[in-house]
Amino acid sequence: MQLKHSVAVIVVLAALLVLVPGASAAPDNFFVFANPSAVNCALGYVEVDWTYSFLANSLVRETVTFAFPPAPSITNAYENIIPADERLSERRPVPVPMIGYIEYTIEVYNPDGSLASRSTIFAECPSGVVTITTIDNIPGILPPDPSQRVQADVLVTTPVYALPDPGTALDDTLLAGQQWFVVAEVTGTDGELWYEVFVGGTNNAYVPTYTLSLPGPIPQ
Repeated sequence: MQLKHSVAVIVVLAALLVLVPGASAAPDNFFVFANPSAVNCALGYVEVDWTYSFLANSLVRETVTFAFPPAPSITNAYENIIPADERLSERRPVPVPMIGYIEYTIEVYNPDGSLASRSTIFAECPSGVVTITTIDNIPGILPPDPSQRVQADVLVTTPVYALPDPGTALDDTLLAGQQWFVVAEVTGTDGELWYEVFVGGTNNAYVPTYTLSLPGPIPQ
């Protein structure tokens, strides 16, 4: 799936997608914007956590409105059918007009057509106003609080493990170039250090420390 938006032309954000590791609970169907930064009106963006869990054969609809006063606003809508269960949690920018606003809504529909989740981010310049609204009572797993995580770069493609134990490899992988939230460093059964990684489910996964690069220490 690709998440897209338009300023004056369509800009495509290539989503980094992997299957949820088998150690996690059965995936819920949801998308959540969370933890927005201050709006950078000088450069035209706001950073926000993107967290989602999609079931196979679900429909994801994106509706993006850009306003550039005094010109009329521009609205684009996109729909994608999800071919396989997917999960992701990472921090990404959302473009904001330097004078005007963006309203970006992502809706997730179950395979039977019922609405599972809706999340909207609104950001405006030059006021710097940013708000996020999400449908209440939608099941889903939110990413850990920023005070409890650090965003890591995946250096080499690696399997994920149910435990910090080389004998517990799962079928899924973190791909080189992706970014994932690390919440802890632990000593594995092999005596080596492992990172505990949030992968979008109720259970975290583990990877050897050499596979990830962290920009700083993990919050304690």
